[in-house]
Amino acid sequence: MPSVLQDWMHNIPLRQQGVIILALRGPDGVRKESPAKAILRSLRACVMNSGRKGVPMERHEVFDGDSFMRMDLICDNKLWAQALRDFYSSIDEYNIHFFQHLIHAAAAVGINHPDEQVRGNWWDFYTFGCHKLHVTPETKAQFTHRLRDGRREAEDE
Repeated sequence: MPSVLQDWMHNIPLRQQGVIILALRGPDGVRKESPAKAILRSLRACVMNSGRKGVPMERHEVFDGDSFMRMDLICDNKLWAQALRDFYSSIDEYNIHFFQHLIHAAAAVGINHPDEQVRGNWWDFYTFGCHKLHVTPETKAQFTHRLRDGRREAEDE
């Protein structure tokens, strides 16, 4: 049975998969074409198979008239940097709950995505988001440990 999730997603902990899935919908109550839309379209393209083709989108791919997913921003460092500037300049439009889900999804993709450039761009998104919140970003090892699968004991945390 095919999956909406790309193959690499099946190889990461369920907790990390869940964090990513929770961020895919986006924020409620923002303007129709807020800068968050471009970021979310990129996130969807990085973790989901294309409904049109049944496989992941190619690097730099964008479908004409399709506002659901796109790979062009995340695969072009200059375009990605502008998308981040636009997003973070409009940060006050988004509620903190949405933003927390999004930066945690960015960290999970920034650790696990098979493409080095995509990983790096999402990790940058995560660390910049932490700095906007005035919190210290987790290391990749800390994040992976916290979102590991399995039963946790109180003293284990």
